[in-house]
Amino acid sequence: MISDSLQKLSNSRAGISVLIALWVIIQIVAFVHFGVRHGVDSERYIQVAQSITVGNWPKGTDIFYTSYCLLIAGFQLLGLAPSWIVLLQLVLSAVSIIGIYATVKSISTNNLVPWMACLLYVMWFKFQQWNLIVYTDSLFTSMVILSVWVVITADSRLKYAIALAMIVFTTFIRPTGIGFLLAISFFLLYDKLIQIRSKYFTRLAILFLFLVLGGIIINVVLKDFIHSFLLSYSNAEIIYPKISLGILPPDDLIIPGDHYEPLLQLLLFAIYNPIYMIKISVMKGVLFFGHVKPYYSVFHNLLVALYLFPIYGFAISGVKQISEKRIVLFMITFVGFNFLMVSITSENWDGRFLLAILPWVFILAAFGITQWLQKKRTLAGPNDINK
Repeated sequence: MISDSLQKLSNSRAGISVLIALWVIIQIVAFVHFGVRHGVDSERYIQVAQSITVGNWPKGTDIFYTSYCLLIAGFQLLGLAPSWIVLLQLVLSAVSIIGIYATVKSISTNNLVPWMACLLYVMWFKFQQWNLIVYTDSLFTSMVILSVWVVITADSRLKYAIALAMIVFTTFIRPTGIGFLLAISFFLLYDKLIQIRSKYFTRLAILFLFLVLGGIIINVVLKDFIHSFLLSYSNAEIIYPKISLGILPPDDLIIPGDHYEPLLQLLLFAIYNPIYMIKISVMKGVLFFGHVKPYYSVFHNLLVALYLFPIYGFAISGVKQISEKRIVLFMITFVGFNFLMVSITSENWDGRFLLAILPWVFILAAFGITQWLQKKRTLAGPNDINK
């Protein structure tokens, strides 16, 4: 049966060889087809990097891209073109596969689960092209994976110091790094909260304090973005840039005054325009997870749907299969934050905001798929899926 074959493959060195071969082949195909590319935002990163090389630190919204720009600045100081960062992205993408395998292996005794998670990650064709583009997405995705791996395996002061450095670095690769910081903080606090489970009010107070601090951080981040958020609402922007999909803002749309704090402006907009806010947010969220777009070809959308939609179903069932609840808390928080950010801002035309959360969806799906195969094997005969 297929379950037996996959189990044997995942237990052997051949299974690792298959993953390596697939990754190399896909990278070669992507390079031949796409080549190394620059996007609209690439020039921004390069300019900020050039400023760093002459001693000018990033300001305003550029701060949230500091880590990526520092790397480009490093290549520039070495006399290399900014495009060399693509080589680093490729290397970290490969290492991140090891990170996924090791992370899942630490919470599962069945080799098929980490192998399946890596296979789903490698085979997601749309991700691999971003390794070759001077954009933050590939690096951020890889660093989130590697940071979690290091945090999970940290058992000495040196490793804890490395983990902290990686968390800070990853947080400032792109604005959604704040979501990673929030999720990894929940992960690290989980054990402490469990230890004081008998002290209900103490635990509640800690959670409240954490949420307040999180709100303050988000409010600070929003200062440089709130104007563009509200402008997108007034234009009914569902997909960036300026794609409304036929949605029109209501004639009585109410925009909160800019004398309010950014986070309060966001909340007030939702309170003043609840139906409209729900409508556009749901559409953005569906497009975010669905990853299909009206301007993609039918074949493209069909391929995406056939790959991702079943995986979402397996991921939902996979949540219940993981006994390590702190990693589940991290995944739900990280995925939920990114979903929320797209819902209150705009889905990007190329759908790249989905990239960072997919590895975690694939991990959940790997548990779900393994359980499904186990059930099929049980119905067919003796259950040896875990052998």
